[in-house]
Amino acid sequence: MVRVAAALNDSPFYKFIRMRVVRIDEGSSEVHLELRPEYKNIWGSVHGGVAATLLDTS
Repeated sequence: MVRVAAALNDSPFYKFIRMRVVRIDEGSSEVHLELRPEYKNIWGSVHGGVAATLLDTS
């Protein structure tokens, strides 16, 4: 699982949005993404695309 996390963290897209897979275990994972102003929608909450990316990764 460590190799999978390392491969994901090496992704150009993950680097671009500064997302990092911290842990992958059977049945669970931990992903960190700092909420930056550009990740918010016009109402000030997390943009759906950002939330979908986190869900897709986890």
